[in-house]
Amino acid sequence: MEHVRFQQEYEAAARALVQWMEAKAGSFAAVQASPTSETLEEMDTEMRSYFASYQAQEKQAKHQELLDAQARFASIGTRLTTVGRSFEPPEELSIAAIERWWEALERTEKEYEGFTLMRLKNLKKMENLCALFDSKAGNPGPNPDPDH
Repeated sequence: MEHVRFQQEYEAAARALVQWMEAKAGSFAAVQASPTSETLEEMDTEMRSYFASYQAQEKQAKHQELLDAQARFASIGTRLTTVGRSFEPPEELSIAAIERWWEALERTEKEYEGFTLMRLKNLKKMENLCALFDSKAGNPGPNPDPDH
């Protein structure tokens, strides 16, 4: 039956979306627990990658998958209602559960962004303190021309 295939497709798409959200939230938490950027340049690269790759591309595609899952669920419900039946996916794959996962992912993103900005400010502060120390110590900083 066609509605069974639609239900299976919905569950597979919903499961893949939930797994992606779990993995992505875990990767944000891992970076916060063990930051990898030690310089302003590395931090700049990390932030550009986050915004250009994740926010602009990856998340947008996954948001479309979320919208598609919602539409698929509504379509299944409508089709089954016409024949006097209903569709109840497993609780962890329900629209409400997926939306909770999405909201949790967005909270994790905000925490990651806050952590990243704080880390960037701290790196800038350290760089400025190092420059101040070098100037007070009579060391003008790195010399780009070693012959002088």
